[in-house]
Amino acid sequence: MDLSENPIELERRAGEERGRLVGLPDDDERAAQWLRWRDASAAAQAAIGAHAGEAGLNRYEL
Repeated sequence: MDLSENPIELERRAGEERGRLVGLPDDDERAAQWLRWRDASAAAQAAIGAHAGEAGLNRYEL
């Protein structure tokens, strides 16, 4: 997880990963894609939290 990346770009990437879930059957391919989405979302949320902390805010205030 690279927290030096732009939080907005990380959030966009997470949305793209989520979009790739559409139409996948319930099998190993879907499970693998779900994990990619989860990891991308976690990276985005961590970056948002770090950015908020640097600004003296909590992530919800940001």
